[in-house]
Amino acid sequence: PNFEVIISFLFNNFQLQRRSHHLENLVYKDELTGLFNYRFFQIALSSEIKRARRAKRNFGLMFLDLDNFKCINDQYGHSVGSSMLQKTADFLSDELRSTDIIVRWGGDEYVIIIMDLSAQDLEKIAERVRKKIEESFFCFFELKLSITASIGLSSYPEDGITAQDLLETADQRMYLGKKNGKNQVVGSSNILELKHDSQKSSALTFHYRYKKHLPMQAKEGQIYGASQKSKEFRSYYD
Repeated sequence: PNFEVIISFLFNNFQLQRRSHHLENLVYKDELTGLFNYRFFQIALSSEIKRARRAKRNFGLMFLDLDNFKCINDQYGHSVGSSMLQKTADFLSDELRSTDIIVRWGGDEYVIIIMDLSAQDLEKIAERVRKKIEESFFCFFELKLSITASIGLSSYPEDGITAQDLLETADQRMYLGKKNGKNQVVGSSNILELKHDSQKSSALTFHYRYKKHLPMQAKEGQIYGASQKSKEFRSYYD
């Protein structure tokens, strides 16, 4: 056999595989944190909805937003802010199971698909994550910073059976937590109490925002498109 031809073929094949893997990372991975990005999330959530329906299993979404992150960015600069986002990604990867899908949604927002858990167990895990973020310090040279997180939860099938319902529920609950003091988990067990408190104190501010990644079709588990203007509950309590 011509070993030079064989070696050349194997090398070329190896190079193609490397390029394919690199392109896949560019499409589905967040460049800053190395986590999955919203493109992969769209595929994963649709797949998990179908799997959960077939197997009659539960799963949950955790929508996490760092509190007052803009202040850190403004005060210490974008390099410190980027490092904090990376460290948060590392923390989530260490704290959660390897089967859970962690996504950097954009900015200081993360979305996690938590497999095979009841709504009650989802709240326990989210509270553990929230508490550990609160107790942690992020060190950058001589700086020693701390931060907190607001977390909104939704569970399949209790809070919805479509991708749109699940993500919007978790997103709105996260912002309700920010409105009511930040640094808390909002799930099905405390949502009514928080809504009541919010209505007593002041109404949430309505405004339009362009959803950066999430125009949705309320079809079974499908998300598509690039930009959509939607009216929703939002407050200026980032």
